[in-house]
Amino acid sequence: MDYDGLALFVVPSGSKGWHFRFSWQGKQARISLGQYPELSLKDARIKRDEYRSVIAKGEDPRLLHRRTSQAQQSEDRASLTFKMFVPQWKELKYKRLGPDEPHKKGSTRTQIERYLEKDILPIIGFIPIEQITRVDVLSIIRKIEKRGKLSIAEKVRSWLTQIFRHAVLEGLIDVNPALDMSYLALPKPPAQNNPHLEKEDIPQLLVALANYPGDIQTKLGLKLLLLT
Repeated sequence: MDYDGLALFVVPSGSKGWHFRFSWQGKQARISLGQYPELSLKDARIKRDEYRSVIAKGEDPRLLHRRTSQAQQSEDRASLTFKMFVPQWKELKYKRLGPDEPHKKGSTRTQIERYLEKDILPIIGFIPIEQITRVDVLSIIRKIEKRGKLSIAEKVRSWLTQIFRHAVLEGLIDVNPALDMSYLALPKPPAQNNPHLEKEDIPQLLVALANYPGDIQTKLGLKLLLLT
């Protein structure tokens, strides 16, 4: 305990925090000022004196504390870039993928890291997350589509939707700028299947198989397919 209501509390885990204890309308109350040693004794005393001054004016210091906290949150939110937020999403995403997933060739984790660095972060990495617009997201998708990588564009759209949904649920943004972006996606070209074998081509195939110098199992397998 310092004096005039300032106290240093120690929790079982060992972390320490400054609290200001005071009486308001006949009831005991307290306000958390910050963690020690991040908040020094000198700064803790300054905060305590601010709250004591508020009490002397007949006002509840918790209202000032709430306004100060909200202002700090708004300031932190305004300076939080997309690149700074992404690790929060990746931590949750990778836990859901499972411990063995990173070791697989072409794993989702590998693809996420690759296309974050290649396509996403260069465009929106240093933009505050609350300022990112649909135009920004669309520019990323169009860049990938321009390379003809429509499947990758689809994956990136999905990841961006998840990242911004996470930010919405954290209260960092109000609208998901990647939502419904699939509506503007370029259509994938129709699948091109190999032409089927015409009846008149079978004799020529049998001759080719007879002269095929490769593995006997391959020859037998192809002949078996002709019978099915």
